Amino acid sequence: SDRNKLEDPERHYRMSLTIKQNIGNLRSIALTMANLADIVSRQGRFSESRGMLETAMAHAEQDNDKFLQEFLKINQGENLIRAGNGPASIALFREVLDYAVKSDVGRFRVLATYGLGRALCASGEHEGGIEKLRECQRLAHVMGDEIAYNDASKEITIEIAKQKKDIPFGLTARELDVMALLELGKSYKEIARQCNIKIATVKRHINTIYAKLDVHNKLDAAFKWRDHQEKSAEAQQPPQDLVVGA
Repeated sequence: SDRNKLEDPERHYRMSLTIKQNIGNLRSIALTMANLADIVSRQGRFSESRGMLETAMAHAEQDNDKFLQEFLKINQGENLIRAGNGPASIALFREVLDYAVKSDVGRFRVLATYGLGRALCASGEHEGGIEKLRECQRLAHVMGDEIAYNDASKEITIEIAKQKKDIPFGLTARELDVMALLELGKSYKEIARQCNIKIATVKRHINTIYAKLDVHNKLDAAFKWRDHQEKSAEAQQPPQDLVVGA
């Protein structure tokens, strides 16, 4: 499971953090703590992650490191979205975006625009969110950031599908949320936590998804869904001259 895959990275970062705390370099401590917080957040331990990021932010402020402070705001925003609190993350991403534009930090601008798009969508502001995700695509294309471009494309596909009456395979908006997490290999418990529903409800949704996709297991469902995603991405006709590192 995803949780098991993250156990080794968490152990590594905790060991690294202990060493760096003994050395006493605030910037190094804050960066390692941010990486550890991300691992913890991906496991659904949002309160613990928030506490780590607050401590890391305190170190960055003590070190008067504005660049690091803005980086940590991106991490805080991601943690809030994962915790289901999109509205609270909007202000953070807007602050980072304002800093990135004024300071001409291209990478931060891509990350903040992507985060803001997701935060707006998670808060029910779908049109504004999709607009920001498209802006992220344009910025990523200019920077040659293929990963960010593809991430934004996937989010746009999911959000547009939510707005249509003819959602792929006749899935409901909630089933679409569950399918997106199922395709990522999330467990019933993880899906329940991220969708804020009971495990029994998750199982019911998944059985319905299997019936609508005409499959009988998670692997076949993921394969059929990915095939649909690839066809949808092709229909968007992304730029052919996207070159990583340009």
